Amino acid sequence: MVEDIDLRYLDESWLENLSESATAVLDKVDKEASKTGQLTEENLQISALCGGFLYLYHLAQSHQIIHSIDNITKH
Repeated sequence: MVEDIDLRYLDESWLENLSESATAVLDKVDKEASKTGQLTEENLQISALCGGFLYLYHLAQSHQIIHSIDNITKH
């Protein structure tokens, strides 16, 4: 499955869109948890997934792995 992903399209704009979506999901989960005072198992798992993506995206940006000029991601 992973080998089917075309890495040529994993550019900065695509990853930035995912980052925005992950942040929106975390905001939604936070609001729901604030209202109910609880965090469901499903919300806990999605929060871990979104948080993990955001952390790895930050690392990729910090280490200049992602390039926006030529739309090529180093791998």
